[in-house]
Amino acid sequence: MTLIRAVVALLIKIFAADLWLTLTAIAAVALCGLGLQSHILSPAALPWCLTAGVLAALIIGVARGSKRQK
Repeated sequence: MTLIRAVVALLIKIFAADLWLTLTAIAAVALCGLGLQSHILSPAALPWCLTAGVLAALIIGVARGSKRQK
């Protein structure tokens, strides 16, 4: 139980440290879910949509991180 608790605490710290990355990831998953539920996205397009969301989250994170270091 202690190991599981430590892993969960570490994951919470990681996501809390970069709030924008967390919010972008949640938004990407939520938009894909809404698109799938409302039949705007087909199940075959879902992996592509999630991939685009992950790439957007990473690009936003890198852009925000590079602005902080200047």
